Amino acid sequence: MKITFLATSTLLAFAGVCSAHFDLDSPAPRAGTQDLTELVPPCGGLPLGNRTVIAPVEGVFHITGELEHPTAQTNFSLYIGSDDPTQAQFTTYFDNGYNITLHLGAFNFTANVGDIPAVVNGANAVIQVAMFTPDGHLTACADIVEPCQTFLLSASTGDSSTTTGSFTSAKSGTRASVVASAGLLALVAVLIF
Repeated sequence: MKITFLATSTLLAFAGVCSAHFDLDSPAPRAGTQDLTELVPPCGGLPLGNRTVIAPVEGVFHITGELEHPTAQTNFSLYIGSDDPTQAQFTTYFDNGYNITLHLGAFNFTANVGDIPAVVNGANAVIQVAMFTPDGHLTACADIVEPCQTFLLSASTGDSSTTTGSFTSAKSGTRASVVASAGLLALVAVLIF
Protein backbone atom coordinates (compact mmCIF):
# COMPACT_ATOMS: atom_id res chain seq x y z
CA MET A 1 0.00 0.00 0.00
CA LYS A 2 2.81 2.39 0.91
CA ILE A 3 4.64 1.65 -2.37
CA THR A 4 1.49 2.26 -4.41
CA PHE A 5 0.91 5.62 -2.72
CA LEU A 6 4.55 6.64 -3.34
CA ALA A 7 4.40 5.55 -6.99
CA THR A 8 1.11 7.39 -7.52
CA SER A 9 2.49 10.56 -5.87
CA THR A 10 5.60 10.43 -8.05
CA LEU A 11 3.54 9.98 -11.23
CA LEU A 12 1.26 12.88 -10.31
CA ALA A 13 4.24 15.12 -9.57
CA PHE A 14 5.87 14.15 -12.88
CA ALA A 15 2.60 14.76 -14.74
CA GLY A 16 2.49 18.28 -13.30
CA VAL A 17 5.99 19.00 -14.60
CA CYS A 18 5.14 17.61 -18.04
CA SER A 19 1.89 19.52 -18.49
CA ALA A 20 1.66 22.02 -21.32
CA HIS A 21 3.21 25.43 -20.77
CA PHE A 22 1.80 27.14 -23.84
CA ASP A 23 0.89 26.23 -27.38
CA LEU A 24 1.79 28.33 -30.41
CA ASP A 25 -0.87 27.65 -33.03
CA SER A 26 -0.33 30.23 -35.78
CA PRO A 27 2.00 30.72 -37.49
CA ALA A 28 2.94 27.06 -37.18
CA PRO A 29 5.69 26.42 -34.61
CA ARG A 30 8.92 24.60 -35.42
CA ALA A 31 8.56 20.85 -35.81
CA GLY A 32 9.16 19.08 -32.50
CA THR A 33 7.96 21.95 -30.30
CA GLN A 34 6.65 20.48 -27.06
CA ASP A 35 6.52 21.22 -23.35
CA LEU A 36 10.09 20.20 -22.54
CA THR A 37 11.66 21.96 -25.55
CA GLU A 38 10.04 25.26 -24.50
CA LEU A 39 12.50 25.38 -21.60
CA VAL A 40 15.50 25.68 -23.97
CA PRO A 41 16.05 29.15 -25.49
CA PRO A 42 16.00 30.11 -28.24
CA CYS A 43 13.27 28.31 -30.11
CA GLY A 44 13.24 25.28 -27.86
CA GLY A 45 16.73 24.40 -29.11
CA LEU A 46 15.11 23.17 -32.33
CA PRO A 47 16.70 23.76 -35.75
CA LEU A 48 15.35 26.11 -38.39
CA GLY A 49 12.50 24.42 -40.22
CA ASN A 50 10.05 24.87 -43.05
CA ARG A 51 8.81 28.42 -43.34
CA THR A 52 5.14 29.31 -43.07
CA VAL A 53 4.00 31.88 -45.61
CA ILE A 54 2.26 34.72 -43.83
CA ALA A 55 -0.02 37.11 -45.66
CA PRO A 56 -0.28 40.36 -43.73
CA VAL A 57 -3.29 42.51 -44.48
CA GLU A 58 -2.16 46.15 -44.42
CA GLY A 59 0.98 45.01 -42.57
CA VAL A 60 -0.91 43.07 -39.89
CA PHE A 61 -1.18 39.35 -39.11
CA HIS A 62 -2.02 37.39 -35.95
CA ILE A 63 0.02 35.20 -33.63
CA THR A 64 -2.31 32.80 -31.83
CA GLY A 65 -2.00 30.12 -29.22
CA GLU A 66 -3.00 29.05 -25.75
CA LEU A 67 -1.40 29.73 -22.37
CA GLU A 68 -1.63 26.92 -19.78
CA HIS A 69 -0.47 29.06 -16.83
CA PRO A 70 -2.56 31.58 -14.86
CA THR A 71 -0.37 34.44 -16.20
CA ALA A 72 2.84 35.02 -18.11
CA GLN A 73 4.91 38.07 -18.95
CA THR A 74 5.34 37.74 -22.68
CA ASN A 75 7.52 39.13 -25.47
CA PHE A 76 6.73 38.78 -29.17
CA SER A 77 9.96 39.34 -31.09
CA LEU A 78 11.21 38.98 -34.64
CA TYR A 79 14.53 38.12 -36.24
CA ILE A 80 14.85 39.00 -39.93
CA GLY A 81 17.23 36.82 -41.91
CA SER A 82 17.70 33.39 -43.45
CA ASP A 83 19.93 31.85 -40.78
CA ASP A 84 18.97 30.27 -37.46
CA PRO A 85 19.19 33.08 -34.88
CA THR A 86 20.75 33.04 -31.44
CA GLN A 87 18.80 34.32 -28.44
CA ALA A 88 20.75 37.60 -28.57
CA GLN A 89 19.56 38.26 -32.13
CA PHE A 90 15.89 38.58 -31.15
CA THR A 91 16.08 42.35 -30.70
CA THR A 92 13.11 43.55 -32.77
CA TYR A 93 9.86 43.56 -30.83
CA PHE A 94 6.46 44.03 -32.37
CA ASP A 95 4.71 47.26 -31.42
CA ASN A 96 3.03 46.60 -28.04
CA GLY A 97 4.69 43.16 -27.98
CA TYR A 98 7.20 43.69 -25.18
CA ASN A 99 6.54 42.67 -21.56
CA ILE A 100 2.80 42.21 -21.90
CA THR A 101 0.77 40.10 -19.50
CA LEU A 102 -1.17 37.17 -20.91
CA HIS A 103 -3.69 35.15 -18.90
CA LEU A 104 -4.77 31.50 -18.89
CA GLY A 105 -6.46 30.49 -22.13
CA ALA A 106 -6.36 31.48 -25.77
CA PHE A 107 -4.30 34.46 -26.93
CA ASN A 108 -4.43 36.37 -30.21
CA PHE A 109 -1.63 38.91 -30.63
CA THR A 110 -1.88 41.42 -33.48
CA ALA A 111 1.57 41.71 -35.08
CA ASN A 112 2.22 44.76 -37.23
CA VAL A 113 5.14 44.19 -39.59
CA GLY A 114 4.24 47.31 -41.57
CA ASP A 115 6.23 49.41 -39.08
CA ILE A 116 9.41 47.30 -39.34
CA PRO A 117 11.48 48.66 -42.27
CA ALA A 118 13.50 45.46 -42.83
CA VAL A 119 10.36 43.41 -43.47
CA VAL A 120 9.85 43.44 -47.22
CA ASN A 121 8.14 41.11 -49.64
CA GLY A 122 9.99 37.80 -49.62
CA ALA A 123 11.76 38.45 -46.31
CA ASN A 124 12.67 35.38 -44.27
CA ALA A 125 12.13 35.78 -40.55
CA VAL A 126 11.71 33.93 -37.26
CA ILE A 127 9.07 34.90 -34.71
CA GLN A 128 9.84 34.08 -31.10
CA VAL A 129 7.20 33.98 -28.38
CA ALA A 130 8.98 34.17 -25.03
CA MET A 131 7.01 33.74 -21.82
CA PHE A 132 8.19 34.19 -18.25
CA THR A 133 6.17 31.87 -15.99
CA PRO A 134 6.57 30.13 -12.61
CA ASP A 135 8.12 27.24 -14.60
CA GLY A 136 10.81 29.53 -16.01
CA HIS A 137 11.62 31.18 -19.32
CA LEU A 138 9.69 29.40 -22.10
CA THR A 139 10.18 29.94 -25.84
CA ALA A 140 8.65 28.74 -29.08
CA CYS A 141 9.41 29.92 -32.60
CA ALA A 142 7.75 30.05 -35.99
CA ASP A 143 9.86 30.25 -39.14
CA ILE A 144 8.09 32.50 -41.63
CA VAL A 145 8.40 34.20 -45.00
CA GLU A 146 6.38 37.14 -46.19
CA PRO A 147 5.09 36.25 -49.64
CA CYS A 148 6.52 37.96 -52.68
CA GLN A 149 3.71 39.87 -54.35
CA THR A 150 5.47 40.78 -57.58
CA PHE A 151 8.90 40.24 -59.11
CA LEU A 152 10.89 42.05 -61.74
CA LEU A 153 13.68 39.80 -63.01
CA SER A 154 16.85 41.41 -64.22
CA ALA A 155 20.26 39.92 -65.00
CA SER A 156 22.95 40.98 -62.58
CA THR A 157 26.65 40.30 -62.16
CA GLY A 158 28.79 40.69 -59.09
CA ASP A 159 28.07 39.77 -55.50
CA SER A 160 25.20 37.30 -55.17
CA SER A 161 25.12 37.29 -51.37
CA THR A 162 21.82 37.30 -49.54
CA THR A 163 20.24 40.73 -49.50
CA THR A 164 16.94 41.64 -47.91
CA GLY A 165 14.41 42.10 -50.69
CA SER A 166 16.33 39.97 -53.21
CA PHE A 167 17.04 36.35 -53.85
CA THR A 168 19.50 34.51 -56.03
CA SER A 169 18.35 31.88 -58.46
CA ALA A 170 20.28 28.66 -57.91
CA LYS A 171 19.79 27.64 -61.56
CA SER A 172 21.06 30.69 -63.42
CA GLY A 173 22.81 32.86 -60.86
CA THR A 174 20.67 35.85 -61.81
CA ARG A 175 19.37 38.03 -59.06
CA ALA A 176 15.68 38.85 -58.88
CA SER A 177 14.70 42.04 -57.11
CA VAL A 178 11.36 42.43 -55.42
CA VAL A 179 9.23 45.16 -56.94
CA ALA A 180 6.13 46.28 -55.11
CA SER A 181 4.24 47.53 -58.14
CA ALA A 182 1.97 45.17 -60.06
CA GLY A 183 1.73 47.78 -62.82
CA LEU A 184 5.47 47.56 -63.49
CA LEU A 185 5.27 43.78 -63.81
CA ALA A 186 2.39 44.12 -66.26
CA LEU A 187 4.47 46.58 -68.30
CA VAL A 188 7.40 44.12 -68.39
CA ALA A 189 5.05 41.32 -69.46
CA VAL A 190 3.72 43.46 -72.33
CA LEU A 191 7.27 44.31 -73.46
CA ILE A 192 8.35 40.66 -73.39
CA PHE A 193 5.33 39.27 -75.21
